[in-house]
Amino acid sequence: MAKYPGTAIEMKAGDVLYSKKSLSTYFVGHVAIVGKSLNVYHAYPYGPGRTEGIDTYVASFANGDTISILRRGDGGTEAGVWAKNHINDIEKYYFNMDLDNVKLNYCSKFVWQAYIYAYNIDISDRNLTLKSRATHIYPDQIRDSSKLSLQGSIKVKK
Repeated sequence: MAKYPGTAIEMKAGDVLYSKKSLSTYFVGHVAIVGKSLNVYHAYPYGPGRTEGIDTYVASFANGDTISILRRGDGGTEAGVWAKNHINDIEKYYFNMDLDNVKLNYCSKFVWQAYIYAYNIDISDRNLTLKSRATHIYPDQIRDSSKLSLQGSIKVKK
């Protein structure tokens, strides 16, 4: 089984990768989701939707950055499958507040959508639904989710 770089942690579909606020994340933080094929899927300003192997994903961060590995206790495979199936639906990286809009998307909304569409689970812990309006989902809200637990972290070394 594939492991996260520099760790003994097995990669699993549905894992969420969280990076704190730093120069690498434009000081807002970043989240991505692992798919069934163990590729990493994320909305990105220069993407707009990106599919990368774990090594390429980690290499996009600065030396010394830490990427937290978060996992849903009873699995997240279907969220990873949803992300793979919809990453190319993103047309523009944009902080759109319509939570059901996949075409206009940003990192944390895309990861949130993967879980809400796959399991009807709000991983922001804010009782949001696809019909909720006039709101954003931030990376730290996903990091702090009661529905995900920290498995460990990847320390970026270059």
